[in-house]
Amino acid sequence: MKKSNLELLGLSEGATEEEIKDAYAKLRAKYLEDRFKDGEEGNEAARMLTRLDTAYNELMSELSEDQNAAGGGTSFERVEELIRSGDIQEAQRVLES
Repeated sequence: MKKSNLELLGLSEGATEEEIKDAYAKLRAKYLEDRFKDGEEGNEAARMLTRLDTAYNELMSELSEDQNAAGGGTSFERVEELIRSGDIQEAQRVLES
């Protein structure tokens, strides 16, 4: 996994899917609120949200590729699992990749 993405989310190498999702959700919630602050602080929060989204999507894509390479099934099987578990956003991301 890309080290800079992990560091941005405050994670170390070998982070699980759940750890990535939890870290992303916590940081995203913080910066979503901060983006409404005045001046540069709000602008920086908006930029950070973009960086967080990119890091999260890249990490999840890497995990998906690793699972498929390890015999985790096709992307369509992964999408089906995600839809059944209620993670529609992740299912959409997998479809787009």
